[in-house]
Amino acid sequence: MATIYVLNNYSFQRVLQEIADGKKPRHHLYAVDVLSERYEVVIVPFDESKRQFWSRVTHWWRKTKIPIPLGDLYQQLYVLRHIKKGDIIYAPCQTQTQLLSYLRRLKLISHKIIVLAHHPPLRGRFLTLRRWLFRQELKGSDYYPALAKEVAHQINTIVPQKSQAIHWGPDLSFYQSFPPTTDSSTTFLAAGRTGRDFLTFTKACIAVDAQAHIICLQQTYERQLRSLSLSTHIQITANNQENSLLYDELVPMMAAAEVICIPLFHSEGHLAGLTSLTDALALGKAVIMTRNRFIDIDIEKEGIGIWVDVGDVEGWVKAMRRLQDNSALREEMGARALRLAKEKWNTKQFSREVDQLIRA
Repeated sequence: MATIYVLNNYSFQRVLQEIADGKKPRHHLYAVDVLSERYEVVIVPFDESKRQFWSRVTHWWRKTKIPIPLGDLYQQLYVLRHIKKGDIIYAPCQTQTQLLSYLRRLKLISHKIIVLAHHPPLRGRFLTLRRWLFRQELKGSDYYPALAKEVAHQINTIVPQKSQAIHWGPDLSFYQSFPPTTDSSTTFLAAGRTGRDFLTFTKACIAVDAQAHIICLQQTYERQLRSLSLSTHIQITANNQENSLLYDELVPMMAAAEVICIPLFHSEGHLAGLTSLTDALALGKAVIMTRNRFIDIDIEKEGIGIWVDVGDVEGWVKAMRRLQDNSALREEMGARALRLAKEKWNTKQFSREVDQLIRA
């Protein structure tokens, strides 16, 4: 049986423990749990303290901003020390395995490499050099699937037929233990860390006098919201650290809301908002979301929500007023969202698609 070595940009050992403790859904393992039922899976250690020598070298190299991505040297050297003929390398994050792909391109190793892209592959200065290096990385990889059709298209323009969009969706069983409440005092809830435009969302909440709950990092609150005069209808939960509020606490708050809101800044360079959209699908909630071209689910076409343009306070006001006093519409959208999750966008479907790539 082949062994699959899994490299990620945060500790999957920690995620496994959080899942075992009921604090996080399984889709945050990106199919590793399902693969472990069919293969021998080795989760390559991630040096969270950044104290190991090769971790320090990786950190130093990235700080130099030299436009030659090498990935996580600590993890990749671990793989090179342990991997055997016929084993497979799987990276659910596109930042970890460049060195291994270069070695494969040079025919110095022969192992199958599968890398999952979250964001567009080419950003920053020296694009000609970056494009040439990424082409070598792609030619040294077997498959480079993506979480968005647009990202897959960009990859395939560099090396054809290397990528396809796959369906990352929720672990539905986790959310079923948090049934929605019937006496909700929260109509609109917005939660998240990356690329969130809480200022635009909050201004709209003030304009419509909405019952709202904002869950963000303390630094985001200080930067975007502290200077606003908020009504008593707007509750803010600000956390000092990213992991200070895990899903076992967050999901009941989302389940108590009528509408999940995903306000985003302009984002041409990266995917944002997919995790919150995934939560909304699993909970069967209507959605209001800022347009992002890397989101494959067309919430209006699917009948589960309303798109708003970037920074458009009036657009948010209009969308919120449309849903605020229309419980029937909210319920219809929520039912369609849950049906979409059950039919296509779920962790079982995602795991099947990853397994098919490994078996190909």
